[in-house]
Amino acid sequence: MKNKITIISRKDFEKYYNIAQLFTKSSCSADNVIKEYNSLTFEQKKQIATKIKQCDIIRGRKIPKDDLPDIWETDVMVDFHIIATEMNLDPITCVLCQVIPTKYHKIVIK
Repeated sequence: MKNKITIISRKDFEKYYNIAQLFTKSSCSADNVIKEYNSLTFEQKKQIATKIKQCDIIRGRKIPKDDLPDIWETDVMVDFHIIATEMNLDPITCVLCQVIPTKYHKIVIK
């Protein structure tokens, strides 16, 4: 399989990174997150994205729709941290596996 690369501007990457950082409460640097993301195989990224989708499905069944958004947000953050721990990653990297299409094996910041 060929390595597919996508070039993301620093500004666009920082949008992803800053939102993920606020959401996960992680203090990992952007450069370390990029290195970690790029070190993952396509299958690992796909596995992380699948786990996150499975958590979303379970959450949709277990959390009543009328519950406060804070409960949902906290639950999602905990899921990212659990998956990150299982994979020995930073939670921001897990978020990137969800928001950046997994068809890209590597990202390059320009």
